[in-house]
Amino acid sequence: FIYAKKGLPINITPDLYKHLPNLKGLQQPLHDLIGMECARSTKDGLRKMLTIDSEQVIYTTIWDPLTCVTGPANNNGISINTVKKGRVQLKCESFMADVKAMQPHMVALLSDHLYQPTSKGRVRKATTRTVDWARQCVKRARTLWHDDSDSDDKEKKKEKPSSAVASTSTTSSPSISPRSPAKQARPLLFGVVEGGEMMDSRRFCAQALSDIEGLDGFVVAGLGQGESTAARQEILRTVLACLPVEKPVVASVIHSPLQVLECVSHGVDLFESCYPYRLTCKGCALTFQHMFDKERAPSSAEKTENDTKEEEEE
Repeated sequence: FIYAKKGLPINITPDLYKHLPNLKGLQQPLHDLIGMECARSTKDGLRKMLTIDSEQVIYTTIWDPLTCVTGPANNNGISINTVKKGRVQLKCESFMADVKAMQPHMVALLSDHLYQPTSKGRVRKATTRTVDWARQCVKRARTLWHDDSDSDDKEKKKEKPSSAVASTSTTSSPSISPRSPAKQARPLLFGVVEGGEMMDSRRFCAQALSDIEGLDGFVVAGLGQGESTAARQEILRTVLACLPVEKPVVASVIHSPLQVLECVSHGVDLFESCYPYRLTCKGCALTFQHMFDKERAPSSAEKTENDTKEEEEE
């Protein structure tokens, strides 16, 4: 996922942004949008406000991958610094209400985000809160999106008598009303695996989240905070061993391409990254030597000639 601010990658102008190849997903921190009425009032949510292409995925988190700072937390919720409203406390109900209004495709659920280093007691408390909040968010999501389905069912029942009369009076097939514009598809809910560098807490959080019905995937949080390569690999091995293989896994705050390959080798599917932005701030760019030049690629006839020459030499 490309790190974005208000729907646009930093340091990239809108005219260049639409020409970026293979851009499939944006990571949009929620603190940029909470309190903005334009993000809640539009019928299509963030997609309409940000003019996102229909093929692109919007992934929202409560943390900013550039700073990884949220705020103090208690059993009721977590505090975050927003652009419009200053510091606000997010509870499970208000968090899911914002998600429903903004309509992202994927959302990392509310979590007690940890920062290294921290005490063992703080880590245990954070993992317990994160699991409890995930259960509450899933329960609230069922209520919110179940209400939409109920309203659609009521509208269909009201339309049944008129369609029945039309079918008896004429030989043509009855007209079918279009789907209500208020109907929304529930976003994919991703449980957040916390635990710092304590493998017991990581294992507990991953196993507890795996038992929650209604989660569509998982986020391995707390990476990219100065941990060593060995510690990061141990975290990935421990967490992924406890998660179901059929559900996607997102790794938070992955930097270099080598770290991406490292995560892929452990079974990670998706990645958060503000690495291109960090390089831009330092006046650097990513270059790759192993590029495939289609113009210089041999044709099929040349390939057969080369193959026959190799066979004759043998």
